[in-house]
Amino acid sequence: MFSYNEYRNIIKLIQQHLPIVDFAAVTSKTNEFCVIRHDIEFSIDRAAKLAEVENQLGISTTYTVQLRNNTYNALSEKNIEQIHYIKSLGHCIALHQNPPYMSEKELKKYVLKDIETLEHYYGFEIDRYAFHRPKQEQLAMYLEIPGKINCYGKKYFHYFNGAEHRNLKDFDVTYLADSNHQWKYGHPIQ
Repeated sequence: MFSYNEYRNIIKLIQQHLPIVDFAAVTSKTNEFCVIRHDIEFSIDRAAKLAEVENQLGISTTYTVQLRNNTYNALSEKNIEQIHYIKSLGHCIALHQNPPYMSEKELKKYVLKDIETLEHYYGFEIDRYAFHRPKQEQLAMYLEIPGKINCYGKKYFHYFNGAEHRNLKDFDVTYLADSNHQWKYGHPIQ
């Protein structure tokens, strides 16, 4: 079960081995690094508490917000204030989106429209996005939108279909996720 103390220990361990950087800081010359993204699935209030912990640890991460979510309203006055608070702690805000199947051209328009909506209500630029429960086709296309960072872009993520069984050491990128509070691709301490 997730705890802030466990998270602090994970961050301290990462900091001993890798610099924690923002997605925008990664270039073709960046070798070893860690980027951290938090998908706000259930509570912007809980995200704000985690943002405080990270601020105390001196790190900046990305928090992704769903425009259409069954558990919170990303555009309520209270949640807009919380998003501004998270941003004021030095974190980046991104769109977290679960688009339907569509062509690459349609997908770009769909992502940009939702980013435009968040920007309108939040009053600041949203320069990145990540898919929620991405479909294989969406991951495989490595969608590129000029001026926007795809958090599943090639610099940060390797797509491979489920039929490929590979050792994580075969990849330039190691992707760890604690979806539903379960480390599905390995625990960071290991």
